Amino acid sequence: GNVDVPVSCMAGITSGLDWTSWKEAEGLLSGSDRCWKDCNNQCPNPILPGPNKDLLQLWEGAKERNKQMALDTVDNERGLDMVLIGDSLVEHWLGTDLGRHSTKWNENLELYNQLFRNSSLLNGLALGIGGDTTPQILQRLEDGELPAEVRPSVVWVVVGTNDMFGAYCSANTTLAGIIQIAEVVHRSHESAIIVLHSVLPRRTFDLLHDKWWQITSELNEGLDCYASTQDHVEFYNATDFFLENDGRRINITLMPDELHPNGLGSICWGKGII
Repeated sequence: GNVDVPVSCMAGITSGLDWTSWKEAEGLLSGSDRCWKDCNNQCPNPILPGPNKDLLQLWEGAKERNKQMALDTVDNERGLDMVLIGDSLVEHWLGTDLGRHSTKWNENLELYNQLFRNSSLLNGLALGIGGDTTPQILQRLEDGELPAEVRPSVVWVVVGTNDMFGAYCSANTTLAGIIQIAEVVHRSHESAIIVLHSVLPRRTFDLLHDKWWQITSELNEGLDCYASTQDHVEFYNATDFFLENDGRRINITLMPDELHPNGLGSICWGKGII
């Protein structure tokens, strides 16, 4: 929305710019300027929808599955409390990757059913596709993955790691894409609270000396800042769930591949979400 950016929480952005102007200025730069390292123009414009062209058939199939799952909730008398929309971190709750079942995520699926589908606390739905970036989620929304007749009270947005470390998009470029997702969701679901989930740590380096984590932290600070200016948006930082006690390294018992929560990690994460 057209909200002045508070200087206190967004260093480096000129006072007086609203989020729309900032997003357009940041998101429409040339390809090389959108990256945090040399990326040969891999980072796409973050506010323009686009499918996963490299795995288009699998991606389209997973998207259609998600659309049907969302529509199946419309006539549910209980209603839908929460939707998670995002990348593989969300899709693994379904026990799948790009729509294909994987035994690696069976524990995640069991926990998903316990916490979100068969729970007396809430009725939730996971709409994820592995590998997705902000443009791909924008494409999914444009294609009707979360139609207006699906009325969740809360929509969680879990995306950003593939933008920054697959396409090497900068923190601000990725932030622009996530803001765009939040705005698109708000236009069709005005009564929903939108929760922007932090991008989680990855790799086992000491985070105090990790360039990756420095960039991730910049993005998370930006998400927190944006949320603080919007009545309908909140920021949720799940970082501490997945770190060792000293806060400097990933706890690999919760995230063995240094990126995705396993069953044990999903218990901690899922309970935090609900």
